[in-house]
This record gives sequence, structure tokens and C-alpha cells, in this order.
Amino acid sequence: MGRARTAASDGGSMSATPDPFVVGTLPRRSPFGDNPRVGVGGTRTQQRILRAALEVFGEHGYHDCGVDRITAQAECSRPTFYQYFSSKEDLFRSLAGELSRRLFELTGRPERIGADTGGWRVLRTMVGDYGELFDEYSPVFAVFSTAQAADDAVASGSVRVFHRIGANVVDRLEPKGLRPRDPERVVALLLDMLARAQRFRQTLFRAEWTPVDRERIDDAITDVMHRALFGQRPGINVRGHVGLAEGAAPPARAVWREGVTDGPPVSAPARRTRARLLQAGRQVFVSHGFHEARVDDIVELAETSHGTFYRYFGSKEVLFRILAARSGRVVVSAVERLIATVDTGDAVPAPSLRAWLRRYFDAYAVEQPVIRAWVEAIWADETLRHLSRQEVEALRARLARFLAARRFGDIDADALVLMALLDRSQPYSAPDDPAERAVVDGFTRVVQSGFLIVP
Repeated sequence: MGRARTAASDGGSMSATPDPFVVGTLPRRSPFGDNPRVGVGGTRTQQRILRAALEVFGEHGYHDCGVDRITAQAECSRPTFYQYFSSKEDLFRSLAGELSRRLFELTGRPERIGADTGGWRVLRTMVGDYGELFDEYSPVFAVFSTAQAADDAVASGSVRVFHRIGANVVDRLEPKGLRPRDPERVVALLLDMLARAQRFRQTLFRAEWTPVDRERIDDAITDVMHRALFGQRPGINVRGHVGLAEGAAPPARAVWREGVTDGPPVSAPARRTRARLLQAGRQVFVSHGFHEARVDDIVELAETSHGTFYRYFGSKEVLFRILAARSGRVVVSAVERLIATVDTGDAVPAPSLRAWLRRYFDAYAVEQPVIRAWVEAIWADETLRHLSRQEVEALRARLARFLAARRFGDIDADALVLMALLDRSQPYSAPDDPAERAVVDGFTRVVQSGFLIVP
């Protein structure tokens, strides 16, 4: 799940329910009663606390969601909270367990997913229901990567949960017409893409320039998943061409520089000092995370003073926006290289696409730690949230123009789904690693069959 919203990862059982995510009625903790069983009133109190925590996680993020905020939202006392949960982390695991159970039920239904129209409809129902679940538990999805980094139980449990969900989907696939030789790998990529597409949908729906609605996005996700699994089938997963929407472009990206107190330094020593602070800030944000990073840590690593720091940056948030913008530019530049070398009006050979994906993953892996901190920072920085929506929509619009020459399918919606696929969550290994080569092969199949004209 989560930023590993459904974090694809290798290893772990594909069938065992993860121990940290035990679901069901929660017991009352000792020493709050001789009878550990919870009655009707206690169950209602538990649920009220869980739902309150969802709201607080959604508003404040993981690190700033404290027990006091949860109890205030739930209108209960701290002793009442501690009857059911030992800590905020314990409560989050319960929420994640509840979500895991719902995902197991959703992906483990008996209906088969086949290459025909009926199979497409079964898949479309699963995608739509997943979107409903994503909206209900969006705070858990949104802060999941932060919780993973802070809690080993969440991190290890998420791997096993994801593998079981993937196994559920693989077990439902009809062998007839199935194209991938390694459906487990392809399904893992598709489930990760599904979760990220829902996150981008939520991000963009808050922006006034969003050109596509939820139904179109869910149709596009289903089309891409079905094409990747069963090939391109006109009349089933290859729909008529829906061209680019007309509308106002998002605001210019120059606003990323807002908050730099005195503009770009002009002297060579000033440029070196500012660069040293940015480099130190990057190291601190990557190693500590956004919330735990402090200006004290940055100036100590940069071997300078607080006064010098504030000459160039109004706060740690201002410095981080610049780092996020740089990482965003690296990723966008890597995408632009794909756009420059691939003509979506023609069939793209797999070797060419595979070579680009390797280069793209090399670039993305360098920036991934900053992107992870970026997701965490969004909850604490309203300006960064606004700028992130601009960046996401700008990239989606660029990918839409890239896909337009394809002349089939819903271009604007498919572009959002392609962006979700390229926002890779798996840890990166060396390019000559056999596991990494298998991942690149899986991405190549999904991009080629799901988005491009197949040779």
C-alpha cells in the first residue's frame, strides 16, 4: 500500500496474512478491565477513535498526528485512547490492518478476469471499487510511506500484504489469451500503477485545470491493465480516439523560487555557500526525512551559521522546495528524452523502449530519496502542495501531447495513468542485477502494450 501505497517489492509470502496487521475486534488493553472483551459501547468507542485518527492523519500527516490531536477529534480522554491502543503507531497498524482486510476481499473475489469483454468488466469493477476504497482510506495511503520509514512492523507487513493482493489477482486471470510469461511481475507493476493513479487523481481533482473525471480515469486504468495482460483488443480495451482537452494551462513553474529571501547570489563565494547549504540540506532531508530535518543539522553539516542560512533561505521549507524542484526537473528531463526518441504514431521496438527505461530508472533512482521526502513534506507545507499540483498536471499534460499521435484511446486519461506507472516505487538495484533486468522487462511490456502501438 502507500507510496508504497501498494508498494511493490520483492520477497515475502504471497499468502500469509501479515502478523502486524491483525484485523477484527480489538481487545481492551490491560489493566483497564478484568474482561478483555469489548462490548457494543467499547466497539463504538474504538471505531470513533479510528475514524478520528483517519481525519487527523489526513489533515496533519503522520509525524504531526499525535495522541492529543486524535483524542480531541474523537472527543475522548487519553486514558480511553490507551484502553485500546498503546500508541499512535499501534493505532495506525490497526487502520492498515483494516485496509488490508478490505483489499484482500476486493482482490480475492471469485469472478475470473479474461481476455473478453466480460473479463474487462470484471477488471473495471475491481478498479472502480479500489478507487472507492482509496477515497475512504486516502489518509492511510497518503502517509503510508512515512509510516513505513518510521515503523519496521508497517514496512515488513506491507510487503506481505502486497504480495497476497498480487497473488489474489494472478489467481483470477484466465490463462487463455494471457500474454506475459511472468504475470506475477506484471500484476505487481499494474497494482502499483493503480494505487498511484488514484493518488494523482486526488491531487489533480483539487486543481481547477483538471481535464478528466474519475469515470474516464478508471476506464483508462482498466484499459491499460487489460492491454498489458491480454494484448490490444479492438472493441474491448482499445476504444476510439478521445483527443486532448482544450483549457487553460497550469501556472508557470517560476513560482518554485518564491521564498528565497534575497534572490540568486551574485558573487562566486555566495554561490558556493548557497550550493553548500543546498547540498547539506539534501543530505539531511534524505537521511532524516522532512519532519525530523532541522536547520541546526543543515548548518552543522555545511559548516556555516544560522545567520548565513537565513541570508539565502527563509526556512527549511523554502530550501526544500528548491531541492524538490531540482529533483522534479531531473525526472521531467528523463521523460522528455523518451518523448524526443519515441514517436507514438509508429510501433516502438521493445529494445529501444527497454534502453530508455534503463536510463530513466538510473536518473529516477538518484532523485527517489528526495521525492520520498517530498511526499512527506506536502502535509506540512501548503505552498509545496499547491506547487506539486502544478508540477503533476504539467507533466500529465506533456505526456498527453506525447500520446496524442497514437490516435486511439482516451489520451488525457491515459497520460495520467502513464505518469503513475513511471512514478516507480520499487527500490532500485544495479542495472546488471537479474532482478532489475526482470523489472525493466516488465515495465517494457506494460508501456508497450498498455500505451503504445505494438509492433
